[in-house]
Amino acid sequence: MKKFTLILSLLTLCAVLIATFPTVALADDVLSGVCGENLTWTLDSGTLTISGSGEMENYSSNPPWVKHSDSITNIVLPDGLLSIGSYAFHHCSKFTKITLPDSVVTIGKFAFERCTAL
Repeated sequence: MKKFTLILSLLTLCAVLIATFPTVALADDVLSGVCGENLTWTLDSGTLTISGSGEMENYSSNPPWVKHSDSITNIVLPDGLLSIGSYAFHHCSKFTKITLPDSVVTIGKFAFERCTAL
């Protein structure tokens, strides 16, 4: 009986705590992560922004933003970016132009594969 009462008390406490936390609805989810030793990425409202400097990781086929590649309409690359990784923007079919910084010296294989609007 003591175990039952303890479990019921804990469940009640959890329900009260969950009910008191405010619910926040975000209009646009901002996604982000790492894409190189000194490079990060953010995806916000269709714009994929790479920040930092150095070499971008090479991907075997799917970069970390691949699940959202059909919503990417703009790509921003920083000065100081040395390479664009293999498969980096593959399947990003909605962006129409990209400006490569002068610092880019290598572009990995299939980096722009299936970028049909480019």
